[in-house]
Amino acid sequence: MALVPAAVVYYAINRPAWMADLYNEPWPNEPELAQFLVDNIAQDAGKPFRGAVLFYFMDYPIHVTIANLWARSVPTVSEYGQLVTPQSMYFNASVLKTGLALNNFTPIAASPDVFSRVLPMLGTRYYVVGEHQITDVRDFISIANQIGKAMSKSGHPVVTPPQGAHHNVGPAARWHVYEIPHPNLGDYSPTIAMTAETGAAAAAIMIQPNFDFTKQVVLSTATDKSLVPARNMEMSLIRGGLHVSGRTDGTSLVVLPQQFSHCLRARDASVRLVRANLMMTGMIFSGEIDTDIRLDYGLFTPRCRWADISDVKKLKMQIDARAVPLSGEGLFPNWEASVAKLRAAASAIK
Repeated sequence: MALVPAAVVYYAINRPAWMADLYNEPWPNEPELAQFLVDNIAQDAGKPFRGAVLFYFMDYPIHVTIANLWARSVPTVSEYGQLVTPQSMYFNASVLKTGLALNNFTPIAASPDVFSRVLPMLGTRYYVVGEHQITDVRDFISIANQIGKAMSKSGHPVVTPPQGAHHNVGPAARWHVYEIPHPNLGDYSPTIAMTAETGAAAAAIMIQPNFDFTKQVVLSTATDKSLVPARNMEMSLIRGGLHVSGRTDGTSLVVLPQQFSHCLRARDASVRLVRANLMMTGMIFSGEIDTDIRLDYGLFTPRCRWADISDVKKLKMQIDARAVPLSGEGLFPNWEASVAKLRAAASAIK
């Protein structure tokens, strides 16, 4: 028992000098990119949501760039962490066809048509493509450049700030920041509601070339009222949730750029929140709305998360892919084969 603390103390005293700075990652020097995005989409409590940014890929240097933006209150469509929802991973795999990525939601351009229609629905205002090449995803980069050029033809200016030195691409490399027309700022109000009983059925509807996220929505449960477009919609960030205001001349459904959870609660009891387009929050209301939407989840109120997990089973959100260790039959690796490998390893050591 004494050996462990003794070893720790010895290491603390005698560790190599280079180990002391091993995990010190300097902030990237990209002031032009950061300032442009701060000026145009940085969030603040009580201020209207102005859209988010998405980078065309997520490797380590790009993640450092993104962390620099997070520190400046710039929202990104990308999400990285252990709380990434199963529904978002399923959406990525079934709608965008980008495969399975654990702990990570980063939409990547596998299909230009679907991708260019999904991005605005997610609230993406800026799409950023770099000039550096990432060997493993050259096809994605080619498609990303195609999408970026198509966006530039929409008449919006393209901003080209320099990339930081941490990308190791030289001082001439630039970011290409494309502005996306009509991003979802909490004002997407479709009037054609379709119902899908499974995730696969919902994905099959959304990937159709004529599916318009501004006019159509896929729900897991049918709505019993005809829908009309909402007017004067505005969404802002508040501590612990969102604030939404607007009005309608009948009953409207608004798709918010916010992942759906059964933990979301509207202060206005007449407002109904539903799962829309597999992973987004649909808000159904009549007349005038001016309400907070809170995330009612905490240490003593975890039950709502069970409802989120039950949606995975109810909608059969199953991805037909296995990790390498689980590529055989059944859920766990073959026991006999594993024991044989351990014995072989032990024999080799002897």
